[in-house]
Amino acid sequence: MRKHFSSCVEIIEVDISKSSAELAIDGEDAQGKVMELDGSDMGGANYLLRSLMETLASKVDLLNLSPMDSSRIRIIGLALDDPRTLPLKTKIRNVGRIIVKGYDAKLPHDDVESALRKVFSSCGEINDIYIYETEDPLYSDAIIYFIGEGAAEKALQLSGSDVGGWKPIVTPYPFPETAGRSLIVCVTGYDNSLSKIKIERALRQHFSPCGRLRDFDISKKFASAEFGIVGEDAQDKVMELDGSDMGGRELHVKVTSGAVTAVHTRRYRSIPNKRACKVQRC
Repeated sequence: MRKHFSSCVEIIEVDISKSSAELAIDGEDAQGKVMELDGSDMGGANYLLRSLMETLASKVDLLNLSPMDSSRIRIIGLALDDPRTLPLKTKIRNVGRIIVKGYDAKLPHDDVESALRKVFSSCGEINDIYIYETEDPLYSDAIIYFIGEGAAEKALQLSGSDVGGWKPIVTPYPFPETAGRSLIVCVTGYDNSLSKIKIERALRQHFSPCGRLRDFDISKKFASAEFGIVGEDAQDKVMELDGSDMGGRELHVKVTSGAVTAVHTRRYRSIPNKRACKVQRC
């Protein structure tokens, strides 16, 4: 998505939900340039763009951008199996990652990624390969994210084997012990006309099966609630409530810190200004 739109504007933020993505963009005539891509093909799907200019004033205040050069565009039609929709929808027990060394860092990025996929695709579904790019050679470490129980363990067995002219050095890269079990969650979509006490009470009742709830921070201004959850499989349980009904309203749930993700966290760019939900990623 960044690749598709970066040719015409600077993409400051990408916020992706189940079936749509919202982009914060910056640049001269940003809205006009992006809207020229309405209906364009990206990965075999045609995307419908919708400008959010009617709410731009409040958005600009939050993002600290100039209203003349900035806009937000929502992209409708994001495939449910797009990598950006998978990170928190996959059961945490099915997500694994490894670090790979041994490839020729002087090769182009796409060549290295293609070689890594060829070597490790037999181990399981590769959801993301992250190779940090510098001005000269590539970084010597690649991080591969798998979806599939036991996939990362299978990949470890390939360490030191000859795979056609080079030998990968594979090491484990486990998630922190608390990942997926100690979270900060942001919830929107509830009835913001209720008092803070009633909102917290309703959220506690709704999310109590997910684990121990703590440290509620409810913002009437941004119509959002942020709180911590600690419990076994908390992430899986919390994400099952994304889109659930609470008091006749559809809830939107985001894990802003502590998640097990199936893509590298550097894929996300956050803005340090105040927003409806604070972005914190480990």
